[in-house]
Amino acid sequence: MKNRAELWETYKPKLDEARKQDRVEQSQLFLPVNARVGRFDLAPMTVQRLLVLESLESPFLTGKRIPTRRDVLTFLFVMSPRFKLSRWGMRWWMIRHVFIVWPWYTMQIAELMEEASKLMGTAKGEPKSGDEGSAWASMIIDGFASQYGWSLKQIMDMPIPTAVLLGKAMGARLSMDDKGGAKASISRHADKVRGDYLDECKIIDQRERELNGK
Repeated sequence: MKNRAELWETYKPKLDEARKQDRVEQSQLFLPVNARVGRFDLAPMTVQRLLVLESLESPFLTGKRIPTRRDVLTFLFVMSPRFKLSRWGMRWWMIRHVFIVWPWYTMQIAELMEEASKLMGTAKGEPKSGDEGSAWASMIIDGFASQYGWSLKQIMDMPIPTAVLLGKAMGARLSMDDKGGAKASISRHADKVRGDYLDECKIIDQRERELNGK
């Protein structure tokens, strides 16, 4: 059985690699790029796009029902780099792309959303529609407008991953005490390695107590 020192020697390189992954991911959050799904380009998820999908009760956000052909086409329309709020634009999009193999796109979009949730460090489907409505959007708009003086358009056009990362940094700064305060965690890979290490430390401590008859 390994002791704590030996266990740390095992976990130290894992933690170094996890920190490297976190640095790369955080850079990606500030440098969002279009994704490619089949023959469609998908722009980064912005506050506006998320609000539109939420108002349409997209199952790719809520997970409350199985997506249909219309849900897939709606998602692809809202995430299009050329997206504009237009009822006629959406209707024309539906007609143009009605014959896509939508079950395949359903799986691809679901995987994309799952990966996006992991990257942002949020649970699947958050922010989600429900009893709170769009309260999350109000908080984001109020926070960035009051702290940075950004316009409504600037905030609405901001990619959600960037908003999440900036929000955590802003929250950490505002909650800091005179001694520096606690920092918000934005390192999901490193946090997981630390958690695994501490779990194994607890097992080691328990075994030592049993061997010592305590």
